Amino acid sequence: MHEMGICDGIVSAAVEAANDAKASRINSIDVTIGVLTEIQEEALQFAFGVLSKDTIAEGSTLAVTMLQFWRSFAYGTTPK
Repeated sequence: MHEMGICDGIVSAAVEAANDAKASRINSIDVTIGVLTEIQEEALQFAFGVLSKDTIAEGSTLAVTMLQFWRSFAYGTTPK
């Protein structure tokens, strides 16, 4: 389950940024992921719940937007 490693990076980056900003809590984290990564949102949400526990991100929301294939390319065009 590579979602655990990916989510670890998301949580670590968010907590580090919040600490740098002297924040005491993270309310939500927004991520956009291309469908070609084959990341499963349910697995990512599960990993987020586990990895955010006992951090300032605990209880926050992970908002995931899945970017469709055709929008993954520059200028919104498909490859030829």
